[in-house]
Amino acid sequence: MEIQKIVIVDDDPPNNYLCELMIRLHHPGMDVQSFTNPVEGLAYLKSLTLDHSFLVLLDLNMPEMNGWQFLDEFQQKNPAASLYILTSSINPLDEEKAAGYSCVRGYLSKPITTENIQEILNKNE
Repeated sequence: MEIQKIVIVDDDPPNNYLCELMIRLHHPGMDVQSFTNPVEGLAYLKSLTLDHSFLVLLDLNMPEMNGWQFLDEFQQKNPAASLYILTSSINPLDEEKAAGYSCVRGYLSKPITTENIQEILNKNE
């Protein structure tokens, strides 16, 4: 199923802006929503019935709720959802830990690139 909506959860507004800009530049019709507060992002995602037309980009290092806490709650309701970690973390243990979540489809380093976006969207078609 083709991706129709991307939700970005990252406490860094410039990163969210860059992601949205790059996604819309190459996929103008894409519905993109971003949240700088992970609690609000999680509440929004919990209010929806997610299928394979949704994609989530998640940062790991955030205040109030880190990416691991987010993943623990998110995966309970959405074990088959498509989520990519998008982080500045260079810790190889983070990538190993992310692989233990069934909803995590990949691990990307910031900043996101055009190639990353194309790869993600092609994988999820």
